[in-house]
Amino acid sequence: MNRIYIKGYPELSLTHLKRLTDCFGIIQHSKYGIPDKRTGYTTDDNARALLVTTKYWNIIREEELLELARIYLGFIWYVLKDDGWLHNFVSYERIFLDDIGSEDSFGRAFLACAYTYNVAPIDISLCAKEILDRMKIHMKEIKSPRAVSFLLTGSTFYRDTVETVSYLAERMLELYRKSARDDWKWIEPYLAYDNGIIPTGFLSAYLILKDTRYLEVGLEILDFLADYSFKNGIFVPPGNEKWELNINGEGRPMFDQQPLEVSSFIEACKVAFHITKNDKYIKLAMNAFDWFFGKNIIGEDVYDSNTKACRDGINRYGLNLNAGAESIISYLLAYLSVYEMLTEETLNILQGVR
Repeated sequence: MNRIYIKGYPELSLTHLKRLTDCFGIIQHSKYGIPDKRTGYTTDDNARALLVTTKYWNIIREEELLELARIYLGFIWYVLKDDGWLHNFVSYERIFLDDIGSEDSFGRAFLACAYTYNVAPIDISLCAKEILDRMKIHMKEIKSPRAVSFLLTGSTFYRDTVETVSYLAERMLELYRKSARDDWKWIEPYLAYDNGIIPTGFLSAYLILKDTRYLEVGLEILDFLADYSFKNGIFVPPGNEKWELNINGEGRPMFDQQPLEVSSFIEACKVAFHITKNDKYIKLAMNAFDWFFGKNIIGEDVYDSNTKACRDGINRYGLNLNAGAESIISYLLAYLSVYEMLTEETLNILQGVR
């Protein structure tokens, strides 16, 4: 299979992604580098895996990637309920472990299916569209800001939802107006998880609606997130031990730092660069990407170039040596986002855009 690589970094490898994948989907967790089948599967992870494989296929057009995409899309079809909602957790025995999945898993599945519908061959695209057509009736019911941001981002690839996009984007703007202060440019009084999807959602709303309010807020909160996340030139994403409150000045949560935060920040930088052509977003993305390769607070590689796995993050004791689905997919998505940014920059220079 053809490969892509970024100069100075390892070649992109799907070895660990495939290691975690069976004929049904991608296993949620690993024990060190071994798939932990007891943890079963999630829609969250299979949606992310679908996004990785279709994005990669859109670059190199290798059939092996479509075979993986069919597995992950098949999983989403399996968890799709008759009423258009989805399950999230499925046991290794393929038994549903919930009545209805989280709003975030709904949003991630929508984004992955929307991208797949937009780029994949027709046999895959039509299945993705049928899923989207059944999901879209619930879009206005979604409350989670991150899930809404996934829906806004997905709608850049699935334009049957423009009126709904306007409704959701206005709700996000109202959250920002209620929470933002001079020293806190964010939609909530804390930084939680998967923070990069929030500016990406605003920027996506701008791309669809061409309303500069969403562009201004999207760039403002991305710049705020960057200022918060970099310490002495090192990317230090918010830890998940507790969330950082802006109200009472509690100490910054340093651990656990997870690959998901790096990936979502880089994706936001990619979209910002695509809109503004400002090189600062490439520099921010590259500096964040180096978190995987030792430019972090413990000075150790989170991505393992030998096993092609990505560790589950950095905790107060060092590396978390497990290497589950979310982590490797986050690394792969970050890699693809950086590659896309650098490719776009080269094309802009050749075409005299900048």
